[in-house]
Order: sequence, then C-alpha cells, then structure tokens
Amino acid sequence: MLLIACAFLSYVALNYAIVYFNPNGELAHFTKENILFVRLVIGPGIIYSLCLITSSMIFLYGEQARQKELNKQIALEKTKAELTILKLQISPHFLFNTLNNIRWLIRKQSPDSEDTIVKLSEILRYILYEVDGAKVELFKEIEHMQNFIALQTLRLPIAGNVDLEIESNLKNRLIPPLLFIHFVENAFKYGVDSKNSPKIKFQFAQIPGGIIFKSSNKILQHTELRTSEGIGLTNVQRRLQLLYPNRHDLSITKTDDGYFQVLLKLMTDEN
Repeated sequence: MLLIACAFLSYVALNYAIVYFNPNGELAHFTKENILFVRLVIGPGIIYSLCLITSSMIFLYGEQARQKELNKQIALEKTKAELTILKLQISPHFLFNTLNNIRWLIRKQSPDSEDTIVKLSEILRYILYEVDGAKVELFKEIEHMQNFIALQTLRLPIAGNVDLEIESNLKNRLIPPLLFIHFVENAFKYGVDSKNSPKIKFQFAQIPGGIIFKSSNKILQHTELRTSEGIGLTNVQRRLQLLYPNRHDLSITKTDDGYFQVLLKLMTDEN
C-alpha cells in the first residue's frame, strides 16, 4: 500500500509540474510531444526509481530488525545454556558431600541416621523438583541451607558454634537457586577438623533494594588449596556475572585473626 501511494503521489506531482510550473508565473510552453514523452518515459522512470529505492529501504530496515532480534535470541539462549551447565556443576558436588556424610553416620551407627535420611530426602526433593526454574523463593533456599547445615553439624567431631542468623524483617523474594550453598560447603570443608572447636556463622540481612549474605569460619591448620574449591568459586562468580551484571558485589577475604569471610550483596529488587 505504501508503494502504491508513493507511486500515485509522484505521478500526480509530475503532471502538476508539467502543466503549471513556470518561474515567470506564466503557463509553461510544452508541445504535445514533450508532454507525451515526459508522461510516458520520464515519469514512469522516476516513479519506478522512487518505488525501487523505497522498497529497498523498507527491506533493509526489516532485515536489520530481524537480524537484531536473531542476535538477541542467540545471546539469550547462550546465557541460558551457560547457567544450566554451571548449576549442574554445583549440584552433583553438593550431593556427593552429603552422601559421604550419611555414610559416616551409618558407620558410627548414630541414632541420628534416620533424621539424616529425612533431611536428605528433603534436600533431594528440593534439588530435583524445585530448582528447575530460573528462580526460587529466598525462604525455600534458606530452608534448604538449614537442612544442609543440620546434616553437617551432626558429624562434627568436636562440638562448636555453628549459627545461621536471619534478620527478622527480611522479606521473601525470588533468587537464583543454589547460589549460596557453595560458600556453606566451603565453610564446613575448611572450618572443621578433629582437633579444634569450629566457629562458623552464616547471616542473611536486608539492604535497600536487595539482600546481603555473610559467611565466616575459623581457618584451621589443615587447610590447603583444593582444585574443587577453585572450580566451585569460579562457577559462582560466573553465575553472578550472568544473573546480576553490575548488581552484585562479592568480597572474599582472610582476616588477620584467622577467619575466612565471604560478603555477598545482591540487588534483587527489579526497578
């Protein structure tokens, strides 16, 4: 319709110019042959050129828009694939450690074995059925962490302080699943041994526009660099970059008094 309109308007304008245009204000002096030549040869040529240029511009604009949308879709699918891979790399590692804990309790013939299996079933249900989506409720993630902490606490060789503090006014919100569990695992991995009383603390608090997660554990003498630790931390950092670009701050430090501390700020509230 646009091309037809352009052609019609161009033809009308051409005929108007042939009959009425004259710089001196008088009627233009065209012979019948001149007018016929302009109308039959030059006029259609101009109209054809205008239509060709217009159609080419419309086609190029549409093609550019389609290519832009295609590139956007490719980038989105790439991000989804990367997030899926990173999440799967974390979950089996977590399950492996949990199964080792249960084996340890069974060998001890601990009366807590049954409760441990119940908590494991809750952990498996959460991982298998509730983390398929891009996000989960923060309170469900915290409940999942509580089950994990309970399993780890049961196998402590020496009684100690293991605390999870949740700010009373912390509101529920949607977050990516299994985002904090790596730091909880590491706190137990490097903060527990057979000679020292562990000091481990986790905290969730609310900040304007988001939440803050803190993890702190006493560094024990047997701690050494492990390959899995480097891989796990890299995975978490990559997930944060993909999920919260310019909306997160991760700080990992070792204090002078021998503590390993993690501070993660997430701007979870969408504008």
